[in-house]
Amino acid sequence: MSEPDPLHGNQIFNLAAAIAHNLGRELQMATTKRSPNRALKRTRPALWRFAELGTLQQRLLHRAGRLTRPQGRDLLTMAANEATKRDFDDLSISCSKAA
Repeated sequence: MSEPDPLHGNQIFNLAAAIAHNLGRELQMATTKRSPNRALKRTRPALWRFAELGTLQQRLLHRAGRLTRPQGRDLLTMAANEATKRDFDDLSISCSKAA
């Protein structure tokens, strides 16, 4: 049996990073409106203003919460925070429109 090639780990990591990047951009493109005025400029700026993936991660995933099991079903319970509720509601509505 031969030694495992250390290059394979790096390749898998790079592929995972590229897929995560593309999924993050696709999510933002599907759930946000593009600005109609951005295509009219002479220098042709991008149609979408993308947030950094770290920003999305902080806004959506890094939230304090507790998993509870009322009536045998898993439920994520979070503090009553209007900004967090608005973020999740906007994402839910946008995803349902995009689907």
